[in-house]
Amino acid sequence: MGFVYLLLHPIQAFQAYRFRRSTQNDISNELDVYKHLKNTSRSFYLVIMQLEGELQISIAYFYVMLRMLDTFEDEIPVHAQSMYLMYDFVTYFGKEDIEEMNAFIHDNTTIINEFVENPHERELFHAMPDLFRHYLETVSKELRTIICDCMQVMVDGMMTFNNADIQTKDDLDKYCYHVAGVVGENLTKIYHKCMSPTKHISNDLSVHCGLFLQKTNLIRDVYKDIQEDRMFWPRELFSELLHIDNEVDLADNPGRVFILNEMVRNTVHQHFDHVLVYLSLIEDSSYFKFVAIPQIMALQTLLLVYDNPLTFVEKVRIPSRILTGSLSFHCSDYGAFERKAQSLLQKFDFYD
Repeated sequence: MGFVYLLLHPIQAFQAYRFRRSTQNDISNELDVYKHLKNTSRSFYLVIMQLEGELQISIAYFYVMLRMLDTFEDEIPVHAQSMYLMYDFVTYFGKEDIEEMNAFIHDNTTIINEFVENPHERELFHAMPDLFRHYLETVSKELRTIICDCMQVMVDGMMTFNNADIQTKDDLDKYCYHVAGVVGENLTKIYHKCMSPTKHISNDLSVHCGLFLQKTNLIRDVYKDIQEDRMFWPRELFSELLHIDNEVDLADNPGRVFILNEMVRNTVHQHFDHVLVYLSLIEDSSYFKFVAIPQIMALQTLLLVYDNPLTFVEKVRIPSRILTGSLSFHCSDYGAFERKAQSLLQKFDFYD
């Protein structure tokens, strides 16, 4: 599971919710970008389809391009080669030269066919010439600059944290910024450009939303990460508190739940109040749902993993019964969201 993948698959339980689509959205489904978005990231496809107009199409392309970066990072076994693919892809993406992008796709077809097992991800790569051309024709230059700048920062972050060497809490914040916080920043910029809201949302609030989601994923997925001999939790936590040096020892240590709870406490205390402020400033109802749904599901996930030793032996999932019939109501407006969030927060024994 690669860096961008942790972002593009926020909470798998999203798929249990059945979104209503407008007639405009049904027509939009005919565009290839929506087909590829649905095939490679159905959870975000369902949320993005609640958006409208320029905001919807630009964010759809944004996530498809991030999915492409994730494929390079996650599926290509030779690290130097995956970095080369990501760097060149972002370079040609920023130059906006269709012929150079086509040449890049042609030159790397053999590599993708050899190493990328998911047929939908291979299909996305091979469809990139047409998608890129339509992207240039459809998305404004101003929005394209926002998207490209974000992708460049993310690739720089992947190169910096390529071995997931997270030693301190500050390292964790830096890593999460490069793979999620910067996305939060640029989604907000796209929202500002497309909707021209009267209330300005700061970069700092945007980053907190991204970091809350990313840290939730890293907490939830610790079992799989330990199996793959990597660790995204700050090593200072388990080395100083449990006097162990690696993630394998953490998996079997009787104090592991203490470290898990510390991760959850830090994540909630550091970020969620800022998430509430961010959501209180959103003026467009469709964008509100787009932001609110992943945030409330992340909070529900933290509640499920908190003080739960099963987190280290299996992937803890949100039961479908928790979702059915309630998600739309709780994310319909800020008042409903805040009431639901506060009811969840009160279940944590550390929340005051």
